[in-house]
Amino acid sequence: MKKFLIVFLVVLVVGGLAYAATSGFYLKGAFRPGSIKLPTVATDPQITVSVSRSTPASGSITAGSSSVPLSTFTFAALGEEFMVDEFSINVSQSGITAAALGDSDNNISSIRVSYLDVDGVTQSQTSILVAGTAQFSGVGDFYLPINKGVDLTVTADLDSVADGATVGETIRANLAFNDFEAVGQSTGTTWGLEYVDADLPNSQDLYFGAITYTDGDESFDLEGAQSVSNTLGGSLSLTIDSNATSDNSNKLPVGTILCVDDDDSATCNSEDIYVVTSWPSSTLGTEDSVTVMAIDDAGDSSYDDNDPLLYAMPGTGFLTNVGTMTVVK
Repeated sequence: MKKFLIVFLVVLVVGGLAYAATSGFYLKGAFRPGSIKLPTVATDPQITVSVSRSTPASGSITAGSSSVPLSTFTFAALGEEFMVDEFSINVSQSGITAAALGDSDNNISSIRVSYLDVDGVTQSQTSILVAGTAQFSGVGDFYLPINKGVDLTVTADLDSVADGATVGETIRANLAFNDFEAVGQSTGTTWGLEYVDADLPNSQDLYFGAITYTDGDESFDLEGAQSVSNTLGGSLSLTIDSNATSDNSNKLPVGTILCVDDDDSATCNSEDIYVVTSWPSSTLGTEDSVTVMAIDDAGDSSYDDNDPLLYAMPGTGFLTNVGTMTVVK
């Protein structure tokens, strides 16, 4: 009977808005609150995140407007209820140089996120952009029930042209995981981005779709041989050289996922993966000591000078279906 039930659930979910995986099943982006409710089953905890179909399409937004919808993300939990406590919203930058970091901040006076609490009441939190990223910490009441998708909606209050907004610039509000934290309500376990590690029982218990890396061989590499103490969820520093520019001016926003391409194959295959938690405003011409968190320890934690870095930025390397908004007057 147990085997039949599992097979039935997989067929039901595939026919609905989810898909099967060898280690379990994950809810995909088409799964929306109220669209289908799965029966409660005994399973190991998992959290999935996707871009909601209700996310606004690309279009124009008027400078000086308030509560402008930018994006929506659907969260779903299996096996255990969660409270999401921390996450970030990153506004895409126009390039990978220091000058491009946060280059849309002038268009947005504040970022607001809205969600449902455990009683089904809408709650909101507000933050401001710093170098392109608004961090939300101590949220505490963003509730993920079992087997039901719930939305996190992102809106913004826009600056007017008189206050610094630039007509023609673009805004794309993406979810970033540099400070992600969710607490299981049964186990009390705190989940961070390290729960994407492929060696966990369910192979990516925290799942947000495919990660598409950009080969950073011509933009970023490691400076000098480095051996690190690589503990999942632990913080450490990597010395990074922007090898494409003589002044070392390339920089990436927090929330960017890095893979050390130890075998120089231009693919992330059984290698160490990190998320950027702080990229300093260092003096041009010097290498950067970048603070990262280890999220997958498949590599050997020992790197050679000039090992290239692959990178996946929020919105372009993962959770990519967010619309691009153009500022108009």
